Amino acid sequence: MAKNITFELSTVNLGPHESLNTKIHISTLEMGIYANNGTGKTFLSRAFRLLNKEELDNNDSNKLLTIGKNDGSFKFKITNSTEPSIIRELEFSIKRDKTPNISKDTTDYIFRVFNDDYIKENLEGLKYKPNGEIEGYILGKEKIDLTKEKDELKTNSNELKTKEEELKLKVAKAIKDLDDLSIRKNTGDYQNITFNNLFNREFNVVELESFNDLISKHNQLKALPDNLQDLRNVSYLKKTETLDNIISFLDEKFSRSSIADSFKTKIKNKQGFVETGISLLKEKTDECPFCEQNLEENALKLIDQYLEYLSETEAIQIKKANDLLLQLNVEKKENNEILKSFKNLEIEYLKNQKYIPSLASINLKELEDLTKLESSYKIIDDALEKKKEDISISLLDDSIKKAIKNLQLWIQDQNEKISKKQKVVETFTQLLTKFFGSKYSFDDKTFCIKFKNHLLESNASDVLSNGEKSIVAFCYFIAESHRSINKEEDYSKLFFIIDDPISSQDFHFVYATSQIIRTLDKLFNISRLRLIILTHNLEFMSIIIRNKVIDQKFILENNKLETLGNELIMPYEEHLRDIYEISQGTKNPSHTTPNSLRHVLETINRFIAPDIDLNTFCERIDNFTENEFLYSLMHDGSHGIIRLQKPYTDQMIKSACNVVSDYVLKDFSGQIKIITS
Repeated sequence: MAKNITFELSTVNLGPHESLNTKIHISTLEMGIYANNGTGKTFLSRAFRLLNKEELDNNDSNKLLTIGKNDGSFKFKITNSTEPSIIRELEFSIKRDKTPNISKDTTDYIFRVFNDDYIKENLEGLKYKPNGEIEGYILGKEKIDLTKEKDELKTNSNELKTKEEELKLKVAKAIKDLDDLSIRKNTGDYQNITFNNLFNREFNVVELESFNDLISKHNQLKALPDNLQDLRNVSYLKKTETLDNIISFLDEKFSRSSIADSFKTKIKNKQGFVETGISLLKEKTDECPFCEQNLEENALKLIDQYLEYLSETEAIQIKKANDLLLQLNVEKKENNEILKSFKNLEIEYLKNQKYIPSLASINLKELEDLTKLESSYKIIDDALEKKKEDISISLLDDSIKKAIKNLQLWIQDQNEKISKKQKVVETFTQLLTKFFGSKYSFDDKTFCIKFKNHLLESNASDVLSNGEKSIVAFCYFIAESHRSINKEEDYSKLFFIIDDPISSQDFHFVYATSQIIRTLDKLFNISRLRLIILTHNLEFMSIIIRNKVIDQKFILENNKLETLGNELIMPYEEHLRDIYEISQGTKNPSHTTPNSLRHVLETINRFIAPDIDLNTFCERIDNFTENEFLYSLMHDGSHGIIRLQKPYTDQMIKSACNVVSDYVLKDFSGQIKIITS
């Protein structure tokens, strides 16, 4: 792949980087950088993270500066030979006890930076209960954009028809006409209007519109107000499942309560009141939550009857009907507000349409007035009320289906805007499920993590292990990227800087993390991923290289960024391949096989259970203790000592390889797929 991209990075007095100056040529911006602890990778991620902060302060400079230094700088530059006119640069300077000065940012990137600072500021301080105050919407792509029209004003207004018979006089007259119109003289088309070119077939201009018509359009565009903003369609609707839920609810037949009809009729009319009272009633209390009088025996019996009824299917479904009625009414009001907004937009559009010739015959989409849908709303309302009277019947007839369809068609006539909060919740929930299955989930109403359906409102940091905290933080970081997006096109500007996302994670989660990073382009529906992963974990570096998470690999040391050779990556994969091929009978054992066995088991032990020693860990593996050769083979055969044990036959070594190969295949089958693909 051609290395079209030039990546430049230079720093002065940035942590350990007193003088870092790098210029490399790469094919993609999907990079992995390995760096030992203390070599300054976190300082690089902090530098990029300045762009994420709404307000900068003196401490931002002090955290970045080299100890003993009072000023420093950071420069980042990206160019691409396929886009020679575009130069993306970021520059800032820092002084001790002063706010950082960002002097240049022409990158047009949206930097998303994950490091320890992100975790501390966004989750650790909140005890892993994310901040639910997320405002704003992500706008769709459809809009009326005046940029093209303005460009045409500069490039196309000089396409005036000339006539051959007017020769030099007409050429001069045409040039004078263009000068009077203030046409730019440095355009190629202007300079080609010469006497000689009138007889050159390559410059034979054919214009279907008359000169006067072109001048008229030119003057219209020229009259375009300088401060005229792009007109965006403000009529957006968020996705809801209300109508689909109404269809399912009206269609399903539920079991009726066995409680006497007279009592049910009495309570149905005030079920909401009863539910509120019951929720306020504390256990073992003898006081009414409304009138605060002591509850006598008859009152307590009535409460028991209320509780019995509310626990029945009928009461539950009546509550659902009430909730659907309320939600339908809320959305109806929202639709009315949207209609009003659209009418205002239409007025603005018609007022400015006269300036844009190409829009002369284009009108905005006509929206049906909601008053015409009143009958549809009433049909649905009546059906829900009727369902409350008898939940055992299905009410989904053709009239109700048509009423619901009318509302759905009205909604489909709108463009869509998506709540940022909604997108954050959707993505966070999706990622939690990928990592934890059903163990942890997320409640969008309380904005709390749930452990087996128990809300962790104040104790999430106590329940989550250190590894789980790291995973939750990373999932939220990815999901929160939606907050940086204002319109769909912005997703293509995302640039991820990820600093060691696998802290305290075990082997399973490390692989899951690498796969999540690998699919970020699909998650955000972008064609080109920009990514820099910084890590001090060589095994993780090996994983993201083998799984093609990154295309470019480097090592950061001694204030230099250099290509990371394959020989520097830990040979876990090659050791595993040897073991597997021996177990399959396609390769013979050798003097290195004991070392391969020990290396694979030590590596997995380090990820899965670093708190226990290798021998204890191995005892957990199926058939390990039963194999009389494996333990002594991997110790005796991988150390430089005098051999006191009897020689091992190929069959003995193969049996040991079978145990380890079966273990990896059972618990980490993806690793076997990688070496056999």
